[in-house]
Amino acid sequence: MIQSNNTVQDLTTTSGVAVDTVSVTSGFNVVGDGGGGNFIWKTIAVYGPRPALDGGIIVYSTADATGWWERQFEFADIRFWGGKADVKVINDANITAGLTALTSASAGFTVKDIGKTIYVAGAGVTPTSPPNAAPLTLTATITAYTSATQVTLSVAASTTASNTPATYGTDSTNAFTNINNYGRSLVGKSLQIILQSGTYMTNFNNWLAGIRSVEVIGNGANIMCTHGAADPNGYAFNQQALNMPSVFDTFDNTFYNGSATPYVYGDLIASTVSTSASSAQSVTTLTATDAANYTPGTWALIYGFEHENIPGFPPDARYYDYVKVVTADATTGIITFDRALNYEYDAGWPDNLPGGGVGGAPRIISCTRSNFQTIEDLVIRDLSLVPFNGWVSPNAALRTARLSVYGYINARFYNVNCGSVYPGQGKNLLFDTCQFSKACEPDKLIDQLIFKHTSFVDVVNGGGVNFLQMFNCTFSGQFNISPRYLDIDNCTFASTSFGSSSALAFFGQNKGVEHVRLGTNVWNCSLPGRSALIANSNNTILTVDTVINNTLVLVTNAHWITATNGRQVLPGSIGYTSTNKRFIVKRVYAYDANNVGIVGDFSQVPVVGDVFKFIYVRRISIEGRQHKIGANANNYQLFLTEDLFPQIQYRENTPAHDLKRILLTDQDITQGNSANVRSAFGYPCRLIVNVIKAYTGTDTNALLKLVSYTTGTFTQTIDLKTTGTRITEIGRHAGGVGADVLVDVDPAYMPTFRFYWAGVSAGTLTATDSSQLPIVQIYFETFELIR
Repeated sequence: MIQSNNTVQDLTTTSGVAVDTVSVTSGFNVVGDGGGGNFIWKTIAVYGPRPALDGGIIVYSTADATGWWERQFEFADIRFWGGKADVKVINDANITAGLTALTSASAGFTVKDIGKTIYVAGAGVTPTSPPNAAPLTLTATITAYTSATQVTLSVAASTTASNTPATYGTDSTNAFTNINNYGRSLVGKSLQIILQSGTYMTNFNNWLAGIRSVEVIGNGANIMCTHGAADPNGYAFNQQALNMPSVFDTFDNTFYNGSATPYVYGDLIASTVSTSASSAQSVTTLTATDAANYTPGTWALIYGFEHENIPGFPPDARYYDYVKVVTADATTGIITFDRALNYEYDAGWPDNLPGGGVGGAPRIISCTRSNFQTIEDLVIRDLSLVPFNGWVSPNAALRTARLSVYGYINARFYNVNCGSVYPGQGKNLLFDTCQFSKACEPDKLIDQLIFKHTSFVDVVNGGGVNFLQMFNCTFSGQFNISPRYLDIDNCTFASTSFGSSSALAFFGQNKGVEHVRLGTNVWNCSLPGRSALIANSNNTILTVDTVINNTLVLVTNAHWITATNGRQVLPGSIGYTSTNKRFIVKRVYAYDANNVGIVGDFSQVPVVGDVFKFIYVRRISIEGRQHKIGANANNYQLFLTEDLFPQIQYRENTPAHDLKRILLTDQDITQGNSANVRSAFGYPCRLIVNVIKAYTGTDTNALLKLVSYTTGTFTQTIDLKTTGTRITEIGRHAGGVGADVLVDVDPAYMPTFRFYWAGVSAGTLTATDSSQLPIVQIYFETFELIR
């Protein structure tokens, strides 16, 4: 049987309906508002207990408790629950303290505005503290329509406000709450949420939490979070435009509430065991019964080695793996996974050091708990998050239109625009064709983060991101980024480097970076006060407090934290003293309650007081042209100082792009050993000397020397009494000389150098006539810099 009802609200008063009757409705509140649809009447006698009422999918009749109306659909339109994108923002609202009449010359009020929520900035109460606090936002309902320029509010103003911003429209909080509840109820199904063009406002910003698989079709909609009016000085998580809990959170799909919603960090595990043939594919919890917290088929996060070294949230682990649980044995504590681990985990890592970050020792945490469900698949398309002018707080400037993305396995955003974006804990994250008008701060525990065709203002941090790729993006503000691996290609920089007044970008500002790859990019060099594209990498200084033996030194916990050694003193990292003593780290662990032990290979016997510098950026590959444009392009060099990265890799085992040879002339060989040749053409990485005609004069030794200008300790010597071609690496090399393999540059290397002859004395060769002098061709193999 089929019957018709005008609206969904009409269903709430039906009675005597036969089971399986279908009702066709034409609206939610009123006919034509888009919230209608087809409903079927189900009875308890036939279908069992009634599902929970949500008013949009499940509708009860107050006149008949024997059953319920259930919507039939293939997607979830926000209008099913009465959501409406009709918000309007005006900037010329006027209201007098003690009165309820509000006027605006631009509003164009209509009788349909009655019942809508309105927020009037600066018309609320004035806080007693802090001193000189600004009046808060007045929250009210429009109760009467007077004219296109005047309405009556349900609450009188506490403060007179003139030409102030006001926001009014349908409050869609209930619709977003119910759509979240419905999405969470789906088991093994994906939810598609449909929005309409226009602007929605909601007091609830956590409406995606716990939905396992969801796609949001924005259709150009805007979303505004109004929670800042109700709680202006509360936790900023709750006021930003869209929030998602991380795996460490417990507030689920409610509001974050400090100690009432405490963080959790999972269960401690033993060291993982890998073999030469394969990596570990299981862990063992230190308390065997903890394995019962993990369910086969669900996701888990393994993490460890805290490398933030300052308090903060979430935990900032250097090493982590996202895995799917296959088995979990609460008798043995063994949990197996569907994949091998990418990293080895050492149960001896320092844990919860005073003054440092949370954790350190390896742990595993479930991504499916009673108070947290990871979003396994998330897609958002064609959506903007817009600011709310009723949030009066110092936090509002940066966070009012902020998107925080946490707690996902795979998430993809297409044509999503907002003020700030805060990508955080999750496995794979993509932003394609997006715009961020204020700031982007990638932060911690992101396995892969990709930006394509996206525009930014500020881009900062990135520590704790394993792989960050930026392709065809534009940057117009600060650029300071420190992921483990960074790949930048086809991007345009009109940026500045925070922490450096002389460069446009900063790699390795606050964390260790394994590898930076630069493809072809464009750099706007219009700023007159700057002189380089890329600033110096930062570093951490490790000072030896105690020597146990030739391979083990100690640093006190306090020194480890204050020097932020955890940011780059890691297995495989290399530190150098000012005298070129080298330290290759093999293990870091808690030696005792007061000291961190560092095991490694030392080039010389370590002594107390040795100071090792660990540069944050370990390798950089320049594989494309860096095009410099703008009025001051000729004044910019590639790096701020040419000894930027003591360990620098220009290319790996493939031919480098834009590699060329620079022929030096006699003018580059000094007569005397005091003049210097400064590299104006790039970074020499190989010296090629062809002695065409040998020296035949009386000097016993006839040499051509290349000496580092800064230290004087790095020297290359060419014998001029023997013809032939010599190929010399400028720095250490792996692979045969002459092979197409270039690697780390020696820390003593400086591209400010001098060539000189050396016969009887430095700077001269003895010759009775020019026929006794050698004929030499000298080349540097280098990377071309586009001036």
